[in-house]
Order: sequence, then C-alpha cells, then structure tokens
Amino acid sequence: MVGDRKYLSGVDEAGRGPVLGPLVMAACAIEEKELHKL
Repeated sequence: MVGDRKYLSGVDEAGRGPVLGPLVMAACAIEEKELHKL
C-alpha cells in the first residue's frame, strides 16, 4: 500500500540464467481499482 492506494504487483522470469544463457525478467504493479482494464 502507498498511502490509501492498494497495488497488486507481480514478477516473472524466463530463461536459464546468466550462466547457461539469456535471462529475461519483468515486473509490474497496478492499482487494484484498475484491474478490470486488464
């Protein structure tokens, strides 16, 4: 929570890691009241 706002956040990764190959990571956060837009 930030002030009176509530956020939902997520993190994901794909790949084999920096030792065995490329790694891609992504993260996002969205206010709960905006979830219907997804």
